[in-house]
Amino acid sequence: MRRVRVFSSKKYGVVCIKNSTDRLVTYQTRWGNSRRGNIVSLGSGDSWWHAFTNKQVEPGRYQRSPSLKIKFTAGYGGARNNKPSRRSYRLNPRGTNSQRCDEGHLYEFKKRGKYIDLYGIRRWRLRRQRQEHLQRTKRNDSEKIER
Repeated sequence: MRRVRVFSSKKYGVVCIKNSTDRLVTYQTRWGNSRRGNIVSLGSGDSWWHAFTNKQVEPGRYQRSPSLKIKFTAGYGGARNNKPSRRSYRLNPRGTNSQRCDEGHLYEFKKRGKYIDLYGIRRWRLRRQRQEHLQRTKRNDSEKIER
């Protein structure tokens, strides 16, 4: 079977991970099939971005980024099973021309019961949160002016 090469006009593949739990979350990552990886610890409320520099094939054309493999401990079992519950995922990077967290694919650690899991954040949700924040700040500013 013949391999098809896919090209992109974007220089980087970026994934941003945020910790929305009240715990320290430690995870391992590696790009594609590479043997080398990183171990990252995120405190509560912290975020970290991972970027892959795409190989330039010809001017303005780059190879696509591989997926980012991530492994972490989601929690521990009950009284009978005290073994850690491990999770692993393949995260898809977003092609960008800069290495910034807000331009990459966004993922978030959330606590559900006694376990932690990783969820993708949708862009429309972020836009709505930004709009709500702007409306709140405008209201606060107008209240200050009236006083």
